[in-house]
Amino acid sequence: MDSLAEETARGLEAMDISFSRQQLEQLGVYLDELIFWNRKLALISRSDRLPAEHVLDSLAALPVLDEFAEQAGRTGAAKKRPFRAADIGSGAGLPGIPLAVMRPDWEFVLFERSEKKAGFLRNAVPAVGAENVEIAASDVTSKDVPDGFDLILFRALGSLADWVPAVVPLLKENGLVAAYKGKRSTVEKELEELRSVCSSISDPVVRELPSPGGKERLLVTMRPERS
Repeated sequence: MDSLAEETARGLEAMDISFSRQQLEQLGVYLDELIFWNRKLALISRSDRLPAEHVLDSLAALPVLDEFAEQAGRTGAAKKRPFRAADIGSGAGLPGIPLAVMRPDWEFVLFERSEKKAGFLRNAVPAVGAENVEIAASDVTSKDVPDGFDLILFRALGSLADWVPAVVPLLKENGLVAAYKGKRSTVEKELEELRSVCSSISDPVVRELPSPGGKERLLVTMRPERS
């Protein structure tokens, strides 16, 4: 096991997230792809330690997302179809690819409007063996984009006010928006801005996440209110 795989395994164990040897191998392939293509595409910072930290940061929200997925699957027609998640502005495939590896029974669509980054995703997804992932090389505001998602995710994408109103139409009834964020002071400011432009969102919940890099990491979740 190489050092990145060992770091990933230790991080998952520290967060009490169970994993199989196959999943760890898949995450290792993803990290190899990310490091290789990062030299050409500048997908993430080029720090040696950062790749594994990005994966662990993406997976830190998994217990919260698991709880929501379980609730979503308890009633009605949801039992008859897979849990569907969209990663908006996926970029390097974060958080979508690590989550897809860990939850192969969920379906993921990775939205990425940059053709270069979408090209990376098209290469990385089959290399990892994530058969539950589809790439959508388009903007979420474009016509004919997939919708009916149980969960919409975004990470390192910008202000909540800029993106939440745009993604709400892609959610199914009782769907959830989950945004990975950093400092609480920034989140509070963004939530104020969001309330001023979007009145159809339930009271957001802000949760602290385990942070492999020691930085403050938060998950902001909210649901659209249906009239």
